[in-house]
Amino acid sequence: MWTDVDHLAELCESSRKDRVLSEGLREKGRARTVAEHTFDHRITEVDARWR
Repeated sequence: MWTDVDHLAELCESSRKDRVLSEGLREKGRARTVAEHTFDHRITEVDARWR
């Protein structure tokens, strides 16, 4: 995970040059998306705030 804009720029440049790194980032991003950003997850959050 990046900490500031400069760190993000470094990660982008590194991942552009390093396919293994970019694949790892892609896999971690997908896993987080599936775990935290599905419809089921979002509706649970909305329901909790609705009450």
